[in-house]
Amino acid sequence: MRTHTVPRIGAIAALPLIIALGVIPLAGCSPDQPAEEPPAEEQPAEVAPVPEEPSVPEEALISVQDLKGMMDAGEGLTLVDVRSRAAYTRSFIPGSVNIPGGAQFELRLREVPHEGLVVLIGAVGTDLAPSYQTLVDNDYDPASIRAVEGGVQAWGDAGYPLDSDDAYAC
Repeated sequence: MRTHTVPRIGAIAALPLIIALGVIPLAGCSPDQPAEEPPAEEQPAEVAPVPEEPSVPEEALISVQDLKGMMDAGEGLTLVDVRSRAAYTRSFIPGSVNIPGGAQFELRLREVPHEGLVVLIGAVGTDLAPSYQTLVDNDYDPASIRAVEGGVQAWGDAGYPLDSDDAYAC
């Protein structure tokens, strides 16, 4: 004679079945009982504000017309183009120096004189804040730093001269 044994379900394995049948109601999950609000000390803390991206102060911004006037007047300025080397060789303002922004700008900072006016120019004027901040952080006088609004694109759109260096073009 054969005997059949019924497999026994362990308590852990039976838990989902017991919950589904409502034998053990979960706190705040019964249909006639609203979910409870967590105590005040468990409320999520306020999120800290995200720090603002560095920006160029309004008083440091100049137009391409201002830059052209300064250059025509022979003002002693250093025009630093912070675009990549490839972008610079395709079109640049005659007399500018290419020191790409970012880590390279920090490494080549000694090429930017502390005396006289330093004018930063980029592609469209939106990439100048980190370079501006690097100058300020390295003891350049903020009153002697300018940033050109609109960048090289605005310079060219205004009909001012651009040069290129095909020998280094990528």
